Formats: sequence, C-alpha cells, structure tokens
Amino acid sequence: MDLVVNQAFEVENRKWGYCRYHQPCDSRPHPISTPSTVVDTHNTTSPICIHSLPLRTPLDVNSSFTAVIQYPTAKMRLTADLIQSSLSYLNPLKERELDLRGHKIPAVENLGVAGPHDAIDFTDNDIQFLGNFPLSPRLRTLLLARNRVSSISPTLSNSLPNLTTLVLTGNNVAELADLDGLTGCARLTSLVLMENPVARKEHYREWVLFRFPNVRFLDYKKVKVAERERAQELFGTSAEPSALASKIMGIKSRTFDTTSTTNGASTSSTSKSYRVKLTEKERKRVEELIKNAKSLQEIIKLEKELNEGRVPAAAQGDDPMEE
Repeated sequence: MDLVVNQAFEVENRKWGYCRYHQPCDSRPHPISTPSTVVDTHNTTSPICIHSLPLRTPLDVNSSFTAVIQYPTAKMRLTADLIQSSLSYLNPLKERELDLRGHKIPAVENLGVAGPHDAIDFTDNDIQFLGNFPLSPRLRTLLLARNRVSSISPTLSNSLPNLTTLVLTGNNVAELADLDGLTGCARLTSLVLMENPVARKEHYREWVLFRFPNVRFLDYKKVKVAERERAQELFGTSAEPSALASKIMGIKSRTFDTTSTTNGASTSSTSKSYRVKLTEKERKRVEELIKNAKSLQEIIKLEKELNEGRVPAAAQGDDPMEE
C-alpha cells in the first residue's frame, strides 16, 4: 500500500513523546491496516511503531531529531471497528473529543456506536455530504476542515440540536443558499467557511448573518454590529426578505438527478436531487448502472447511496471497496 508523509514534527531536547493509545500497539488494533511509523533521521535507526512508545517516555533526552508519521492513502469506510479503535480524549477545552482525522472517510455512518461526545474531528477526510448523524444532543463541535463537503442536510439540526461550532475550512460549498441546511441550528455561534467557493461570493458575510443571526464569530473574526445592520439593510428579515434575498435563496448548486435518466422507471412525479457531486465520468457510470439495473431493488440501493453522500462503488474509477 502506498504511503505518504501525513505529518511531521520536531522533538527538542527533553521533550516528551506521547503514544496515540494508552497500550502498546500489539495489544490494541490499529484503525489502519499498515501501522504508522516513526523514522529517527538523527540517529538513522530502523523505523519503530509510534504506538509502542509508552506515555510520557522521552524519545531522546540528549539530542533532537525529526520524526515522520506515515499513513496509508486508501479510503476507509467509517465502520464500527474504526470508531471503537479511534482515540477518544479530553481536549484542552475539557470536551470529550473523538479523533477521526486522516482516514479518507467518504461518508458519515455508524456513529451510533461512538457514544456521547462533545466534539468530533473529521479533518482530512473525503466527506461530501454533511448529514446522516444519529441524535446527538451532547455534540457541540464538528471539525471538518479539508474534506469535500458540498451540501448540508436540511435535517441536520434535528440530529445535532446543540451544535455551536462548525469548521468547514477548505471544502466545496459553492452557493450561499447551500448553507440553508444550517438554518435550524439555533445555537450555532462559531462558523468557519474559509477556502470555500462560497466565501468569495458578494455579500457573503452579510448573508451568513442574515440566515444565522446567532453567529458571533465568522471565519475566526468577531461579528460587528455594523455588519448586522448592513445585513438587515440588504436582505431584510427572515419574515420579510428583500428581493435580493429571495433571488439568492433560489440559487443552489446543481446536483445529479437520476429521474431524467430512468426513462420512466421512477414512480414518483417529484424530481429528487441527490446530495453528492459527481465527476463527469462518475455521472455517466451512474446513468449506465440505472439503465442496466435488473430490479427495482438495485435502483433503490443506488438512490440510498447517493442520498447518503456516497459515490456507488461500481461508479468509482478505482477498485470498489468491499462492503
């Protein structure tokens, strides 16, 4: 399996190294099939598993060296085994946090086995659709920087009623109206949308304040009273939106609609848009899968995968992952 350098750090004199787990790696399963390794470039020793280092054991008290942690690049499904083997700890804010960073997870699933947490870190994954969470009244913080999120479930607030902090740095949210899935999150006070196409839209900050009046920090900047007043001038109120607000609400990112390719196979007269962005090749493969479907169950399965934000395995360019 191909490996890439995912993270590097410098260990100075008499600084402590910490194991990812509280047990040696041979007594606790890794969340990845290939163990992470530490390479001591100062002493040029053989690589050792970082998980085998006990907590608060000095790595080298006489000199500094550079350590490189390596992770495999293959995508992984968010399985119950992966969740149970992932690190859960108290972060500096005294929140119980679940660490799911860097696994190339394509979709949120199976979180019911995780138990109650205050925060979940999904940084550096491949999640496209923000949704499919179980009811989690305790969850307040979601970290999803450097994913592929392009759409948000309109029922997200039903699953996460107390969400206060959402970090979506470096995702694919394109239109102002694509943020409407967050309107039900009444407790949302801190929102980060830097490095998304939407952050370059005209009146971006004013729109966010119009749609989410409880937000106090946007892109790590405190919201000013003048910005709120400007937002009201431009867009009016939620009860009486201005003409500009009504126009923006009607502009959303285009999503793949299979009802135009089923040749009448769909029994519903209502067009259904799927919450996953497909490449041109993936779209054509999905169309072929629908045309070649031998039963209604196959079409329902494709519909379910697309609604969950997953690209069907048969439509992916690489080898499909095993279920």
